[in-house]
Amino acid sequence: MTSRGGQRNARVTPDSKAASTAQAVGVTIAKENHPPAQLRNSGTNLQYVSTPKHGVADAKALAGGHTGKIKVRDGIVVLRNFLDVETQRWLAEICFSMGDEASGAQTGTTGFYQLKKSDKGNGMFKLNMGTRGRMIDSTSSFPPRFAELCVQCLRAAQEVDDTMPDMEPNTNLINFYKPDANFKWHKDSENPQLVKVGKGKPVVSFSIGLSCDFGYKDHYESEEHETVRLDSGDVFIFGGRSRMIVHSVLRVIPHTMPGYMRKHMREGRLNITFREVDGYLDPTQFPRYRVTYDIEDTGNG
Repeated sequence: MTSRGGQRNARVTPDSKAASTAQAVGVTIAKENHPPAQLRNSGTNLQYVSTPKHGVADAKALAGGHTGKIKVRDGIVVLRNFLDVETQRWLAEICFSMGDEASGAQTGTTGFYQLKKSDKGNGMFKLNMGTRGRMIDSTSSFPPRFAELCVQCLRAAQEVDDTMPDMEPNTNLINFYKPDANFKWHKDSENPQLVKVGKGKPVVSFSIGLSCDFGYKDHYESEEHETVRLDSGDVFIFGGRSRMIVHSVLRVIPHTMPGYMRKHMREGRLNITFREVDGYLDPTQFPRYRVTYDIEDTGNG
């Protein structure tokens, strides 16, 4: 076996214990030192929007403002208004606590922002990638509830899409976008085998704070794309045959911060993304996301 790239780094291992103990959607998970996880679709009086396992969501459902599980197509599901207020606040609190580079230096993690004082004595919030801040770490570095929430959301998606594969999250990406920020068209295609087969285990993505327009298409050269509005509390999941979609954050929309989040996070969009990665995170490339994989030596050079 050979390793693609240079120095071999510590392998990311699944936080399988947290994943295997995750309870069914709608069940309260009690943990010490933080409020219980209560997903919003567990109520009985919600205006519930759902599509059959082989159905297609309509334009109104993709525009936002609904509650429920929406199958967009095979391998793409949106869980609308799915994370409750206390869960969103707790996730934001943990991410901003871990994301502070000053506190990260003490715990051995690398954060996504710095707080600096200007000459005038005012505090300055500086992200490590300009209009966007990024932090990457093993799922096991976060409270177990992160993985539990991810698996609950995946189970909910599988209720409306039987093509959605399983996964056990072992890598978390935290992205924080300023208002009006965007991100280029790209594929999450780090695994060469994933590229070859064109499908794979899902990516689970939480949105908290400002809303965004999320675009996706099947090919870079396609002139047309689909757009999904993602609001605070929404979860976007893509996997299976849709795992290799080309996608982009087209715009983070100013003035869309829910009132219940205003005192709990900076003005912007917090995005928590979960993956199962069978490879080696390269910390020397931070804040870029670089993973190397063991590949078979076929003798072809």
